[in-house]
Amino acid sequence: MPTLIDAIYEGILCPVDHIDPPDTPETRQAERCSQEAYCTLAEQLTDEQAQLLEALLDCRSGYEALVHRQAFAEGFRLGCRLIGEVCQQEPAPAAR
Repeated sequence: MPTLIDAIYEGILCPVDHIDPPDTPETRQAERCSQEAYCTLAEQLTDEQAQLLEALLDCRSGYEALVHRQAFAEGFRLGCRLIGEVCQQEPAPAAR
């Protein structure tokens, strides 16, 4: 069995594949609002404008993926530092 680090590196363990937005009224409303705005806009665009919109959305998606990757890395580093800090602390005296 590979180590966790090996599994992440090899793509066996990919946490992002298991992340789904929470099914809440707020997320459903946000998705619905986004879809309605996109459809309303797309109906009014020429073919050239629609292609430009798709290019913009693709660029934005790529940018957001980079931001999420950085946020994951920073969260991972913070978690590692937290574990290191906890492991270096002296154990609390046992309660009597």
